[in-house]
Amino acid sequence: MKYIVFRSSEGPRVEIFGAPTSHADQAAAHPAWQPQAAGFVRFLDGGEVVCFGRSQSLNLAADPGDKALIEMLCRMNLGESDPLEES
Repeated sequence: MKYIVFRSSEGPRVEIFGAPTSHADQAAAHPAWQPQAAGFVRFLDGGEVVCFGRSQSLNLAADPGDKALIEMLCRMNLGESDPLEES
């Protein structure tokens, strides 16, 4: 799967999508959001997330912080507690 991390006025946004859509085409669908990082993501057994690579079309690479952001958003989408609210 491919992903892009965007900066928006509401905070970070993540789009996860598959081929044949390019990173640039996906970014163009959200003109108000600024792409910050992009690459590829794998979801492994046990819920582990691996982010890697780069988007040639956006000239952006995966960022080390993308893994934690995507994991948090996935937990929130699955109805698990928001780790930011637990502190």
